Amino acid sequence: MEKNREYQLKIEGYTAEGAGVARLEGRVVFVPNTIRGERWQVQLLKVNKNVAWGRAEKPVLSSPCRVPSDC
Repeated sequence: MEKNREYQLKIEGYTAEGAGVARLEGRVVFVPNTIRGERWQVQLLKVNKNVAWGRAEKPVLSSPCRVPSDC
């Protein structure tokens, strides 16, 4: 895993705060504003030994649960 590089990740669950959780090379990646079951292009913003934080850049496969906002 490398900082600032993009990876395609599947969101597998959530944190207590509601951020999406994915796995890459056996390590956990936290990705806010995602839904379980979706696939995203994720840019890694911070990488530690066992965990990373990323930003969802582009949806590859969106969830049917995602509802567009009126505002």
